[in-house]
Amino acid sequence: MNIQILSQEEIDYKKWDKCIDSSLNGTVFGHSWYLNLVCENWGALVLDNYETIMPLPLGSMFNNPAVISPCLAPQLGVFSPRLPAPEIIDAFLSSLRSRFRYIRIGLNKYNLISDETFKIKTARSYNLDLIYSHSKLFQAYSRETKQLIQTGLSNKVTVMNGVPFQEFIRFYQSLCNGSSKINKENFYNTLRRVISFSILHHLGELYGAYSAENNLIAAAFVIRTSQRIILLVSAMQYDSSGMSAFSILLDHLLKQYAEKKLTIDFEILPCPGRYLLIGKSSSDKMAFIRLFDSVYTGFGAKIFNYPIILYNQLPWHNKLFEKVHHMTSDTTGSITI
Repeated sequence: MNIQILSQEEIDYKKWDKCIDSSLNGTVFGHSWYLNLVCENWGALVLDNYETIMPLPLGSMFNNPAVISPCLAPQLGVFSPRLPAPEIIDAFLSSLRSRFRYIRIGLNKYNLISDETFKIKTARSYNLDLIYSHSKLFQAYSRETKQLIQTGLSNKVTVMNGVPFQEFIRFYQSLCNGSSKINKENFYNTLRRVISFSILHHLGELYGAYSAENNLIAAAFVIRTSQRIILLVSAMQYDSSGMSAFSILLDHLLKQYAEKKLTIDFEILPCPGRYLLIGKSSSDKMAFIRLFDSVYTGFGAKIFNYPIILYNQLPWHNKLFEKVHHMTSDTTGSITI
């Protein structure tokens, strides 16, 4: 099996993006343009003539070469036009493990792992097929979701496409101001690049829900591909008005893209200070996830889990430091291959 490791400069972007576009598990996170925006440096594992590929966001951990997923690219892994067989996945991971002493990367739900040398955690996302009419989608909403939408309409909440960029960023930051182990400056700089590029090239859009007093109380950033709509980042006031406004925003989004051969993916990213409870700052991650579980499943979305693989062959004192600080790619330098 001929698996090559390529530097960013050696990658044929045309062949790379063709593989991502034709992949059963293709996602915007794997596109070359997106990786160029969210990674300071990246390389790849490539089988034969780009038949199967794996992006490698490159960094360093205590001066050791490392592969670490950026916060804004949660699902990477192995991509192929055919469903990758477990032995192909294992071959890619074995090649990865032979070259790097530290690995922490999110794969995708089609990547089945049998290599027991990796520790495996899981993260979750949500998806919903949009091929049905809006009226049929609406029938599948939970009773609570329908009530939230009705409450928002009664309160004269309105949704706008094309929210001003700076207004969105200010609103997002105001609600994500808790303590965080993620480098906030790097995260927001990267988010600005992704939003700006996506809007400029008609690949993304900002949505906002406004109160009757014209105050922004819920917002979302969406990226479109030929196969998927990805709700990448969102924010809302963590009270009843914010919940109803966010519900109206999501209903507006589903109405816009209903009856198309698309799937919408709702992401929950481990972004700076995201884990807030209603009315107070909190590090209670599970409460935050339960909140969004109820929101997204209330629209009929299905939960799916994807693996995050961990591999740490650093010296023992570096392992201890890494466990305490749980560093991410947003805080590490880059390497070259």
